[in-house]
Amino acid sequence: MNWRGTVWRAARLLSLGGVLMVVAACHTPAPGTFERLKEGMDRTEVLALMGEPSSRYPAQLNKSGAVDVPARWQYGDNLSSIATSSMFQDQPPPSRVWVIYFDASARVSGWQKPEWER
Repeated sequence: MNWRGTVWRAARLLSLGGVLMVVAACHTPAPGTFERLKEGMDRTEVLALMGEPSSRYPAQLNKSGAVDVPARWQYGDNLSSIATSSMFQDQPPPSRVWVIYFDASARVSGWQKPEWER
């Protein structure tokens, strides 16, 4: 078998995998779904309405155990916003993503649209 053909096939497969990862990470909510969110919805209801988030972040607690940054799901992430949010979880989410916040009982406590949609 020709080794160049094998390398070329492997490179195409890796490229396709990379494209699929980027597309999967960029999940944005369908038009109109964000407007149907309600405070108090549980995570199952949010999944049914919005679909799978592009990223999920647990609540960040301070030294006394109080919540500093609530748990949140983000929609519309790209690789840059995922990396930023992962590295700086105690910082507010990027202004270019949809964000849903959850309270300690895993119910919706608030949300924000991306800056460009406000």
